[in-house]
Amino acid sequence: MTSIKAQALADFVIKCTTRHPQHVSGAKEPSEPVKSPEWVVYVDGTQNSKGSGAGILIRWPDEITMEYALRFSFDTTNNEAEYEAMIVGLMLVKSLGVQRVLV
Repeated sequence: MTSIKAQALADFVIKCTTRHPQHVSGAKEPSEPVKSPEWVVYVDGTQNSKGSGAGILIRWPDEITMEYALRFSFDTTNNEAEYEAMIVGLMLVKSLGVQRVLV
């Protein structure tokens, strides 16, 4: 089940990621610099003998940050904990109405 969720998340990220012209082979340089999103989500997950969890940090456009700590009631690997954290982070920024975010 967890490998299916991880693959679905990877597919979702690839589908929703837009490529900037400089990343497409043979494309010309853009006339204006591409602005990065002002909202940023950082995630980190961990697993050890005491359980698994993750941390989420969301940076708002005006440099305000929100921090969240997650503790999972199921076994995960480090990568799965990070995937779960990314899903929660994306859900949080979506609930705030954010349209563009850098993860």
